[in-house]
Amino acid sequence: PPNYLFFVGANLGTGAYGLCEGDCNSDDECEGVLICEIRQNFMEVPGCDGSGRENVDYCRYPDPSPYPSTSSAPSVTPTTPAPTLSLKPSVEYY
Repeated sequence: PPNYLFFVGANLGTGAYGLCEGDCNSDDECEGVLICEIRQNFMEVPGCDGSGRENVDYCRYPDPSPYPSTSSAPSVTPTTPAPTLSLKPSVEYY
């Protein structure tokens, strides 16, 4: 399943681990902007599902997270200001 913790292997090198993959040891071992979540026991990995392997570290997005949103609900507030209407004439009379 997507975003499920997955053990790929240890010591695979720079950029070898994708989202929710491990066992990373540093941020350099994660792809792109991902960071290595250093865990103890079965600590939760933000943005990933499952418990993974005990004491295995997994790559995740940094905070604040750009996790894909599954919500299709519209926003409550407008994202652009409402237009204004001017009633002033564009020509001056003498």
